[in-house]
Formats: sequence, structure tokens, C-alpha cells
Amino acid sequence: MPAGTIVCGAGARAIGWTARAKLAPYTGRFRRGVGMAAATHLNGRFPGEDGSTTVALVGLQADGRIMLTVR
Repeated sequence: MPAGTIVCGAGARAIGWTARAKLAPYTGRFRRGVGMAAATHLNGRFPGEDGSTTVALVGLQADGRIMLTVR
């Protein structure tokens, strides 16, 4: 199983993803939810191969702060 599948599955269990569908739907103009995102872009170069590639990681900390790490 790919590492991304394992990590996303662990995150889904940690936040109770399956229970979200049981919540009452929002009927007003604004809605909020629980979710996550992941993306990758392949440009034909291995990350860090020659120092010309950049990696950016965005993380949400437990206290609500956002941490951006750029390498």
C-alpha cells in the first residue's frame, strides 16, 4: 500500500472522517467542514536532485497555527 494511502487513512481515523457524514447538513449560505488536501506535481526532476527543485510543506498545528516549511 502506498505511503500516502496509509498516512491519509491514519488522518481520517484521527479526525473521525466517517462520522462527518452523520452530522446535520448546513442549510444556510455558509458551510464549513472537515477535510484535507494533498497534491504533487511532476516536472521530470527528482526532488533535490541538483538543488534546483523546491519543496513546500504546509502543516496545521494542534493549536491552530500554520507552519510553512520551504526547502
